[in-house]
Amino acid sequence: MRKLLFFALFLILAKAATAQEAPEASASDSTKVFDVLPEMPRFPGCEFPDSSLAFRQKCAEARLYEYLYSRLVYPDSAREQGLEGTVVASFIVREDGSIDSIHIVRDIGGGCGEEVLRVLRMMQADSIRWRPGYNDEGQPVAVHFNLPVRFKLETPLPYALVNGDTVYVEVDSLPRFKGGDEALEQFLRENLHYPLLVEDTCILGDMNVDLLINPDGSVKVLNVLDYHGLGFDYQFEAIQLATSTYGHWVPAMYEGRAVPTSYMLYIFFEPQGDDCAGLKLQYEQAQQDAIEGLKLFNEDQKEEGLALLNKAIEAFPNNANFRYTRAQMYLALEEMEKACEDLSAVRQNMVLPMVEQLYPLICR
Repeated sequence: MRKLLFFALFLILAKAATAQEAPEASASDSTKVFDVLPEMPRFPGCEFPDSSLAFRQKCAEARLYEYLYSRLVYPDSAREQGLEGTVVASFIVREDGSIDSIHIVRDIGGGCGEEVLRVLRMMQADSIRWRPGYNDEGQPVAVHFNLPVRFKLETPLPYALVNGDTVYVEVDSLPRFKGGDEALEQFLRENLHYPLLVEDTCILGDMNVDLLINPDGSVKVLNVLDYHGLGFDYQFEAIQLATSTYGHWVPAMYEGRAVPTSYMLYIFFEPQGDDCAGLKLQYEQAQQDAIEGLKLFNEDQKEEGLALLNKAIEAFPNNANFRYTRAQMYLALEEMEKACEDLSAVRQNMVLPMVEQLYPLICR
């Protein structure tokens, strides 16, 4: 998946063969506008004494590259559509080094052409004076200048840094528990402990533990998602359980070598009291309602899907997973006040980066 980006800029000194005819100079300008000159215009800053023409041309290209690179922004629309390619802009460099008649002769869409125009108009507004082009007689004259600007999405690295840890996000094979999924479920079930003072209560809830699995089989907890707000004692037991899986993993593989990556462990704290069986069944039903509700909503049966989420939340109003799912539904329906209410409930239980980004935008 491509997500980072960079620009590669190439200068064409002669008029591009594929370019459309550039607009003529205004009627008030009696100077002829040339297409090709013995010495084409150069971006300023490179007219050093005793330097060669070749040096000045290369230096000017680098300076122009730097100017454009530091100001161009890859349009979101183009990035989302995966658009890449070359935008060709054209303008006239006048005898005094000013530029005008800026326009696009080839575009790739997604706002890329508009972005190139924006930066070139910024150059014009900044009154940047080029070294003009010169004719055979050594006189400065007006000339068309074509500038291709290539937009290219960069292939991302296969890993990311998470709080200083290298975590591969692209792997050829996922990490797996020795013995398979059934062995993992049995291990979690047999080794999960409950806080000492709550063994006879009907406390119920689930957590996800984001576990870093290293090539040597060692593990490290990256994050704990406490969907029910069970609190520190339960989170501590979840962390203890996750770290006890040390040495039980076959690491992920990437390009023939073992690499560190994360694995999301699901841990469910069942109610332990003698009279809690009904609560467990109720929660299982709420989970089914939430899953089915999300499915219906995505199939454009929005009212039916939202109704099932409402049912699940009515049974378990503090479940952050349910509330976050419903908040996304409300956002899709543009019911911002209701979405804000659900996001506020999520924030009371846990910290999710996505929620922290959304909350200040819609909950003002």
